[in-house]
Amino acid sequence: TQFEYVSSDGSPLNLTIDSGAIENGWDELLILDSDGVTQLYYGYGNAGDISGLTFQSSGDTIYFAIQSDGSISCGSGSAAYAGGIDYTVACATCTNPIAEYTVIDDCANGDQFLIDVNIISMGDAQSLTISDNYGTATGQATQTGTVQMGPYPFFNSIEITVSNDQDVNCVIGSNPILMYACPPANDNCDQATVITPNSDSSCTESASGDLVGATPSPEGNTCGGSADDDVWFEFTATSENHAITIYNIVGNTQDLYHVLYEGSQCDDLTQIYCSDADDSVANGLTIGNTYSIRVYSYTAALLDYLTFDICVYTIPPPITTSATEYTVEEIVTEVLINSECNQAFNVTYSTGTDYGSTNGIGYFESNGSTWPFESGLIMTSGDIANAVGPESGVISDGTYAWVGDADLEAAIPGLNAGDTNNASILEFDFVPVTDHMSFDFIFAAEEYGTFQCTFTDAFAFLLTDTAGVTTNLAIVPGTTDAISVLSVRDDEWNASCPSVNEEFFGNYYGPGGLAPLTSPTNFIGHTIPMTAEADVIPNELYHIKLIVADDGDTLYDSAVFIDAGSFDIGSLDLGEDVLLSSGNALCQGQEMTLNAGGLPNNSTIAWYMDGNLIEGENGVNLTVSETAFYSATITIDNTDCAYSDEILVEFFPTPDISAVEDNILKCANESYILEVDVANSAQMNSLTYIWSLDGVDLQWGSDNTYNLDEIAEESGEFIVTVFDDTTYCWGQTTIQVGFYENSYCIDLPQGLSPNGDGYNDCLILDHLEDREDIDKIEVFNRYGTKVYELNEYIDQWCGRDQDNEELPVGTYFYIIYFNSDKEPITSWIYLNY
Repeated sequence: TQFEYVSSDGSPLNLTIDSGAIENGWDELLILDSDGVTQLYYGYGNAGDISGLTFQSSGDTIYFAIQSDGSISCGSGSAAYAGGIDYTVACATCTNPIAEYTVIDDCANGDQFLIDVNIISMGDAQSLTISDNYGTATGQATQTGTVQMGPYPFFNSIEITVSNDQDVNCVIGSNPILMYACPPANDNCDQATVITPNSDSSCTESASGDLVGATPSPEGNTCGGSADDDVWFEFTATSENHAITIYNIVGNTQDLYHVLYEGSQCDDLTQIYCSDADDSVANGLTIGNTYSIRVYSYTAALLDYLTFDICVYTIPPPITTSATEYTVEEIVTEVLINSECNQAFNVTYSTGTDYGSTNGIGYFESNGSTWPFESGLIMTSGDIANAVGPESGVISDGTYAWVGDADLEAAIPGLNAGDTNNASILEFDFVPVTDHMSFDFIFAAEEYGTFQCTFTDAFAFLLTDTAGVTTNLAIVPGTTDAISVLSVRDDEWNASCPSVNEEFFGNYYGPGGLAPLTSPTNFIGHTIPMTAEADVIPNELYHIKLIVADDGDTLYDSAVFIDAGSFDIGSLDLGEDVLLSSGNALCQGQEMTLNAGGLPNNSTIAWYMDGNLIEGENGVNLTVSETAFYSATITIDNTDCAYSDEILVEFFPTPDISAVEDNILKCANESYILEVDVANSAQMNSLTYIWSLDGVDLQWGSDNTYNLDEIAEESGEFIVTVFDDTTYCWGQTTIQVGFYENSYCIDLPQGLSPNGDGYNDCLILDHLEDREDIDKIEVFNRYGTKVYELNEYIDQWCGRDQDNEELPVGTYFYIIYFNSDKEPITSWIYLNY
């Protein structure tokens, strides 16, 4: 009911609420000006208490009404409002002043606030008195402008009164004004808290917010709610698609609002969108640009407790689906079948488009999403176009004109004839080339969560052999149970029934689960990838029928995703490349055996190295020891079917070690340094050298030299082993060391006794011959007569002259000449028998 009051003399009217209350948030007090249109007031007073409110019309009429929903009010007999509303309407004897009230924090001086009373109009007063209910000093105004009142401690409800000093009938007052805390640090746009966007769908990086004490901001806002307690955040876009989520909301209200702006300057922001929901999606962002988020409570009620967390994360892209990129036959022969042999044919299919409904068969790609399969076949009991994520609600496509499938109803326990609708069917013949076939799939369904205890759609993979025996391959691993919502579920998402085979359930995007915005598909839940498989007989004809359908109705669709290339009816796999970078390569000189797996009886195999046929290799194993690309090709006899695989096998280099000198002659009292060199050391990591002699390790470490000192009489075959400290590939070489007793290799005999006793019978100079290559020797008697001369001398002079006559006892002198650049040596020797 609306009440109308008209003054008898045409003067304005004052309406004052003496006492009364309305239901806050539900029943509104409405005051209209004289034109019946202009609102003087529309609201709830002080949380429903409307006592003390006063209004003045601009003309001779004022309207009063309570807009009630009727549920809780004085009219409905509610006890809280039984006293009704008392108000007074009287002719105005003066024109009321007009004022606005702004709360100003005074946190620099303590937990307190100020109130700026902005006198917009004096009315017809010459002076005004501004007072409060707290007892602070009054303020005076003789013209428009601002009068500051306070300070007031937090948690005190302050009411400001503005009185006409010339007429006591012209008084206006504020609603109760209250402040609970100092404004948050990010109360204003230019103080925004910086949020780091997460690169994935997690909220590892986040920020916290507090609305208590927050004040309005001047930036433009066309969104709903009351932005009188906003705080600000900002982030730099790292993706074109981000999501904003507000969570862990605790306090007076759960209803928060947020607004997204673009721009790096607070006075030049462009509003992008508003969101009353706590989660929102920001698409089409510019990477590197700055974006601001304004958060406030939807209600205008003053808050004394409200905190929250906020996160910006990157929305993974959804899958894509297509009904045109491949024909259904091409999906089978070019997408699904992982074989170079065209062994699939007679492709037929049926879906909703055959019944005037939606298309349930097509091609999908992961599109960079988190979906486990990169691409493949999608079959659904609805529309493949609506299978694209994110999760946005129940998919229930398809009409009753789109029929079910009798084979599916016969294959699944619990289904009766006629139970299914909206069946998408794909079937074809194939000939396997090995004795095993398999493919990988994921089952997704809208029944997960709310209906996972009672309802499920059905699907099957029906394999039929040449004997007509049909087997359903869509079985929970390790069981005989057909896969469905009822046989693979997790009670975390519906506790009304126990979990069944929950280890095979994947993700849930409903209440309490993963964020719906992060779902790559529009299905609320799905299994993990599973494998359908069967033993088969090579080169025999098989038929497979893939079916998915709704059970009992056309609602809550399901889908099956089959991984591209996973339909394996025979392929060759030589394994992953053996690379130096992977750390599993062998060393040069070692051997590795490649295996091509089983060879069908009706086939031949050929091996290739760097594209060249390896003659004589026609078995499934090949032993290799060199870095190269190796490939094998299996050809099915009497067909054009041949399939191949290639593998790169690398070998770590072996240290190419050699001795700087491999044959050394060392004399007593002489030191010598043995040294080895690794020609390909630049290809090696750090090296360790092991020096050994006669099976005993003499030195172990990084030194490529070994010192033969002047004391030790070490000789023989030194073995030097070097190995790479990372790959442990090794090489080895030897050094022969001969030893002579002649000191420093210049010690010459000075006594000769050729008596046949085996000691000093002849002048032996083999150490000089080995070292310097003796040209000749000349022997003289004490009178200077040459008695002996021989070219290429080693040990032939045994006390006889050139004619082989025995020389007399005495002292003799000799000169040794060399083919090298060594100076001749002159010495003496005493001959005695």
